Amino acid sequence: AAGLVELDGGGAVVEHQVSGPTGSDVAPCASEPSPTWYFAAGETTRDAAEVLVFFNPFPDPAVVDVTFRTEEDLRSPEEFQGLVIPARSVLAREIGSFVTRRLHVSTSVVARAGRLVVDRILLFDGSEGRTGLDVALGAPEPALVWYSPDGVVATSISERFVVYNPGDTRAEVDLTLEPVDEAIGAIEPFQLTIPPEGFQELIVGDEERIGAALDAAGAGILRHGTRIVSLNDVPVVVERTTVGEDRTARTGFDIAAATPVLTERAVIAPDTEGDGGHVSVSNPDGEAPAEVTLRTAADDEVASVTVDPASTLDRDRSEFDAGDEPLVLESSLPVAVERRRRLDDGTQIAHTIAVPSAGFLTRPTPPG
Repeated sequence: AAGLVELDGGGAVVEHQVSGPTGSDVAPCASEPSPTWYFAAGETTRDAAEVLVFFNPFPDPAVVDVTFRTEEDLRSPEEFQGLVIPARSVLAREIGSFVTRRLHVSTSVVARAGRLVVDRILLFDGSEGRTGLDVALGAPEPALVWYSPDGVVATSISERFVVYNPGDTRAEVDLTLEPVDEAIGAIEPFQLTIPPEGFQELIVGDEERIGAALDAAGAGILRHGTRIVSLNDVPVVVERTTVGEDRTARTGFDIAAATPVLTERAVIAPDTEGDGGHVSVSNPDGEAPAEVTLRTAADDEVASVTVDPASTLDRDRSEFDAGDEPLVLESSLPVAVERRRRLDDGTQIAHTIAVPSAGFLTRPTPPG
């Protein structure tokens, strides 16, 4: 099923939650359709099922071509070429029969005609150890700069970034971690080369420089924001995968899209389930601090914090004393904002980018 929410006036933030035997997840709804949609991550291993859901809310049919980049090849199955999504309809297609037993699947959806919205649902059945469910809205276009505010390196938690280049030119990319703990200091950026119509993965905890930075600071955990920048003007798509063992702060499985836009005003949807969650704010400005205020929808101030230049601030939502109400974040500088929640009695984690308010968007350009 798909839902269409139309307003006679004003504005709203809309999310949807998908639940099943393997878990639950929450994702934002699209505020507008697009002729293109991209997913950096995905799997069709023995224990995984990946489903693409195509929603066409318009009175004319949409026709799309779908291509899949795996660790072995680039596939354009006949069944996904000239795929018709009828007017005012939703179409779900599991891809495992056409892209079989692959550890990695990046996806491009390009419309020949029409516009639409595309979600990805990924389920792990537990037969190989992983259990979970993830639902995600695709990226409507690649971009030169991406931000991922809520990252972590810790024992029993695996964090992986996937950078996908759907274009026909090689992309030279810097991936920079910004520690929340000032004692850890700056970490040298990771330099990635993404071939045309290709991808590259970075498992953060496996990198020597991360272990060296933690040892030097005497720290056992690295909470961080992340900035991903294309250095040669070739746009890419970025997602972050988090897998946490039981009894960790990030139990379960989740794929979180990075955001290509910054905002001075964002809405953090209410938390109607779980532990209240965390809010992470990344300030990419290298010179000035961002003064951030959080208010309820009734305009009651619940927090005022400062995010230092080129750094990330992580706060437990319980500190804001706002209950289950939605929060409105206002910042003196453009920032990236991410919310983390625990669902299903703490057995699943869900990350979502806070929704920027209309008129407060900034699309950053690569430095230099």
